[in-house]
Amino acid sequence: MSQHRDEHLDLCAAYVLGCLDEADRSRLEAHLAEACPVCEGALRDFGGSAVLLAASVPPALPSPAIKARVLAAVRGDAGAEGGRAKEGRILPMKKRWALPPRLGWALAACFVLATGVLFTTMTRLRQDLNRARDQVQNLTRDLDSERRWAAVLASPGARTASFSLTPAGEAELRARATVDPETHRAILVFQNFKAPSGRDYELWALRGNTPVSLGLIRPDPSGRAVLRIEDIGDPAGLTAFAISLEPRGGAPTRNEPTGPIVMIGSLGG
Repeated sequence: MSQHRDEHLDLCAAYVLGCLDEADRSRLEAHLAEACPVCEGALRDFGGSAVLLAASVPPALPSPAIKARVLAAVRGDAGAEGGRAKEGRILPMKKRWALPPRLGWALAACFVLATGVLFTTMTRLRQDLNRARDQVQNLTRDLDSERRWAAVLASPGARTASFSLTPAGEAELRARATVDPETHRAILVFQNFKAPSGRDYELWALRGNTPVSLGLIRPDPSGRAVLRIEDIGDPAGLTAFAISLEPRGGAPTRNEPTGPIVMIGSLGG
């Protein structure tokens, strides 16, 4: 089925007026043959509008001044023709004023075109409104998410970990973790984490002596990264965090770092 486009509404308006050329009419009729509900509704609206307009036009009554002039002209013509008839001559009648031909249909055509423009505009506005509603919903979800993560930092029972460098770590590395024991959410912030070519930094949680990978640290060009963990597990069993420098893509297994440990963060109260 051919996709409906806004230009089809313009073709529908011209179709009702019978002013489409052969190519456009064939293109529109082929589209209509595929049962486009929007165009079918537009044709009904445009056709009904034209009929209603033609039926609703009130009769045009002449003003008293025009009526008097016409009656005076009729009397004058009658008198002149009566006198000339006596002389055996017949003069042609004067041309009477008349409304422009097809005035009603011209007005109807203008109305149909205006209705088409209005219909197209309303359709576009409705689409814009739907897009705006989707954006508002997305922004609302994002705002709710930010509030949930902000609550982690503001939690009265939050536990923090300031990371310390190991001999294998670069001096400019900085990291900090905040864990909410109630929701088990954690936020970790990293600075100056620009890994050497072909390497990645990986974050680990130490539970007793068992490390568990929490994922790779993906910094922006400045070396800054924020890692949000929805469920870090029971903080009571979390001994510390560790950061290792691994080959690109991280350690082959999720429970054993293969590269050097560059930072350690002990979880305090």
